[in-house]
Amino acid sequence: MCSVQANTVDEHLLPPPAPKPALLAHALRQIDSIISSENFPTPCSKCLGSLEIAKFLSLAAPELGPDLAVEVCTKYRGGPSREVCESTYGIHGIGAIVTQVVSFADVGGYDGQVRFRRANRQTREC
Repeated sequence: MCSVQANTVDEHLLPPPAPKPALLAHALRQIDSIISSENFPTPCSKCLGSLEIAKFLSLAAPELGPDLAVEVCTKYRGGPSREVCESTYGIHGIGAIVTQVVSFADVGGYDGQVRFRRANRQTREC
């Protein structure tokens, strides 16, 4: 008599890792979504949510942290040219330092609130 064993293993395959450029593009889309979302009703909540995205990217692909900082500066700082943002927040500016700080900070908590208040001295709420 022939014995046949049933394969009862149900594989749950994980997706492949995202390539680095896709991580950066996704982070930027997530920040755009947070900025435009009514679910983040205050400037502080938008800032903290965006910092969480920056932290994730800084931990997953630290070499992309300066690129994210340049893109956010260019799009949301309201004035500086891309060249100014690149020289300030790029890899040859303070981009690596910003990446280190974000990766170690509690950006969704007290550290993020302090960062928001320092950047927005005219408002006390966060």
